[in-house]
Amino acid sequence: MGHSSRKSWIIIAVVILATGVMGYMIPKIIIDNEIKNYLPHSLPSYTLLEEADELYGSQILMDIAISTDNKTILTPEAITLIRELTTEIENLPFIDEVQSLTNVDFIDGIDGGMAVGALIGDDFTGTDEELKNLTEHIIDWQAMYDKVVTSKDLRGSQIIVTINKDITPDQMDQLYADTLQIIDSHSVPAINIRLAGDPVLSQKAREYMHTDLSGLIPLVSLVVLLCLLFSFRNLEGMLLPFITVIISTVWTVGLMAISGAHFTVVSSCLPVVLIAVGSAYGIHVMNHYYEELKSETEALTPERHKALVKHSMKKVRIPVILAGVTTIGGFFSTITSPILPLKTFAVFSATGVLIALLLSLYFIPALILVKPLGSVNKKIAKQKKLTPEQNYKKGNEKTGWHENTVGKLYTYLANRKGMVFLVFILIMGLSFWGIIKLQVESSIINYFPAKSPIRTDAKFIDENFSGTNSFSFIVKGQNPGDLTDPEILKDMDELSSYLSTKYADIGKIVSFSDFIKRMNKVMHSGATTEGDSPEDFSADQSSSVDSFFANDTTVAEEGSFDSFFASDGKNAASSDSVDSFFSSSEEPATEIDTQTSYTDSASQLGMTPTVEDVLDLFNRTFAEAGGGEMTVDQFLTALEKDLNYKGAAYDEIPYDLAKYPVNDRQELKNLIAQYLLLYSGSLDQFSDNAMQPSQARMQIQLTTHKTKLVNDIIVDAQNYASTHFPEGYTIQAYGIAELENALTDMITTSQMTSLLLAILAVFLILSFYFHSPAAGLIGAVPLSLSILINFGIMGLAGINLDMVTSLIASIAIGIGVDYTIHFMSDYHYERLHCDDLHAVTLNTLATTGKAIVVNAVSVGLGFLVLSLSQFVVLRYIGILVAVVMLTSSVTAMTILPAMLNVFKPRFISRPVKSKRNKN
Repeated sequence: MGHSSRKSWIIIAVVILATGVMGYMIPKIIIDNEIKNYLPHSLPSYTLLEEADELYGSQILMDIAISTDNKTILTPEAITLIRELTTEIENLPFIDEVQSLTNVDFIDGIDGGMAVGALIGDDFTGTDEELKNLTEHIIDWQAMYDKVVTSKDLRGSQIIVTINKDITPDQMDQLYADTLQIIDSHSVPAINIRLAGDPVLSQKAREYMHTDLSGLIPLVSLVVLLCLLFSFRNLEGMLLPFITVIISTVWTVGLMAISGAHFTVVSSCLPVVLIAVGSAYGIHVMNHYYEELKSETEALTPERHKALVKHSMKKVRIPVILAGVTTIGGFFSTITSPILPLKTFAVFSATGVLIALLLSLYFIPALILVKPLGSVNKKIAKQKKLTPEQNYKKGNEKTGWHENTVGKLYTYLANRKGMVFLVFILIMGLSFWGIIKLQVESSIINYFPAKSPIRTDAKFIDENFSGTNSFSFIVKGQNPGDLTDPEILKDMDELSSYLSTKYADIGKIVSFSDFIKRMNKVMHSGATTEGDSPEDFSADQSSSVDSFFANDTTVAEEGSFDSFFASDGKNAASSDSVDSFFSSSEEPATEIDTQTSYTDSASQLGMTPTVEDVLDLFNRTFAEAGGGEMTVDQFLTALEKDLNYKGAAYDEIPYDLAKYPVNDRQELKNLIAQYLLLYSGSLDQFSDNAMQPSQARMQIQLTTHKTKLVNDIIVDAQNYASTHFPEGYTIQAYGIAELENALTDMITTSQMTSLLLAILAVFLILSFYFHSPAAGLIGAVPLSLSILINFGIMGLAGINLDMVTSLIASIAIGIGVDYTIHFMSDYHYERLHCDDLHAVTLNTLATTGKAIVVNAVSVGLGFLVLSLSQFVVLRYIGILVAVVMLTSSVTAMTILPAMLNVFKPRFISRPVKSKRNKN
């Protein structure tokens, strides 16, 4: 016994030392919830995102929405605030770009040319005239500014912050904190500021995780302690299993920190899982130990106690190991998922269960062996004083217990097979119906409660701006300059219109083609009208291009498009000829009549119009626009085009040969190339080359976070491109929303794979242990039914299958298999000693049923603690796993014995080699 005692103390010392080391490492763990880091780097979506980030800039964005309850945000105070915030945030580390009302470009037509400058110049002072001109400029280019830098009602403005793609999680949190500090230092009355985007999500997730871990771990520990106390009704039975799960949890999280594994929202449920699940093995060990003590009538010597512990461990070891191995197999089945947080959960949940299993088999017996025997012998002495009737009753508590609970339930159901069958069919039917309704989603923001600040702020931005969810399309040609072809640009523009019209949840599409349309419009804006002088625009930051085409100070007729093509101070030889611009050939180009309907209208209004003239103009505009039901905005747009108001008739991709002074498409392409040459702003975010782009970008902003919608838009756009784009052009989607869409596909695939692997593991282990495939098949049935019911409930309750809820099936199999194994093992033991199947079932339920119920209640209540989580998705986990514990334990104690009794498989009545020496 001395050797055994020394060995026990060594085990205890090693465990205590290792726990101290692992506990020291826990604060070093990396908390990371960036969606990019969830996916394998070999994934095409991830690779494309990385390539596009290098070319077009980072897709990690933060939205700062500034709103007022007053009439407009366009006030000197608000604009000053926006300018100051923009400047200070630009100076923060890891900021690539800040776009706001005060630094966004404005493209305007001046004296027949193009000018590019800031929408609000540095010399802006906030006078009424400046504010009026600012409002006019915003309205003039609504296609670009509306719902991007200003809300539609002009009561809000948005600052869009682009963050360096190489930022780390800790740096992201610091950036968020610095941004909040800047915002707090600029308090303006009647101005509200809301934040959304990746830094906000990352920081809020971190805060919620800290709150959960600090609040839920003590609570689940209390629940497990109370369940253990209720089960064993003594301090030892309560503490020993609990100590093992706490140690296993500390070791697991410590190993995560040592290995550099990232702690995510998925990982945050790991401590609760391990505490709730890991106690099962200690419960069974202690239960069998106390069962052995009941048979003792004399005071125990150290040697006798050692033999008793050894005997109880021999009896329980195989079922506990089998239960542990199958639980490990269930948890580890998600290792096949390409989603990194699920892989991490698979590895460390399985590791934690293994640690809990080993501690139950070695650490608990070590603690039992070194404890003083005084209390044990007092209990035996007290038991010895009981009357024979009391001893008989105490020794046969299982009979009274099963008659009052599980045994009585089984007897009731066994006598009503028809009713049970009908209920079973009904439950299965509802489950299949629920599975059909089950939706797969993967948007991380939906993990937060609907009324949480991060959701309400995002909702405000979605409703008032272009949305907080985005992805992009890249349209690729084959050669440099392919994206100046009017054919593909027109198709891109029409694709934007098609998607915007079809999908109401698209808040905004900003495309490379939009800039070409704007350039074409301002270059055809006509004569400068009164009140729209160059001084109204920030001339100090603009870039007039008249000098590009004139070698002296002679200026062509003001507002004339012909002056744009003049090679010197005189008009070109032919007013409609573009030959001098596009080539050095002396042959004049074919003259094209470029007169359009708007010239008559303009001439008409150039005179003093009569009421009849105005009405005639309105009627003609209405008829040319198609008539029918038109909104005021649609009518005004048509009227502006009819009058070519500020070039409105040319707010398009140059495409119609009859409308432009060119001979063919190549000359139109050259015209577009010249627009790009004239443009002095930056289009780096929308094309790969300033002059000769071979690819261009369309940014899609969404006002919702439904990944199915993202998938629908992507598929629709790809189908559209395949039938409308010219040959040689392709379209690809990338971005954060597209990554979430790719994540959705992975969730579905990995769920099916992990389920099949987990059930296969259960089948193989049971088949191997009982030397019969029939054992594997029968044992898999209760688990399959529980999983089916779980998915049915999810579908009927509207709970999405996502990255976190996909864990439920693996957890269900990993835990629920314990009930199946323990029941089948004890049923087999009872069957070897009795041929009365009803008695065998009742005896099994009396022995193992109690442990199953205690374990199911303990685990179920433990997981229910998650219903108090800050994350709505973890609340679902808590409720659904508790339901699974109920269904899996009930099916194990009802469906399983019914199958064994009906089919009477041969394996259940023949000895298994490992059990021949059982008493």
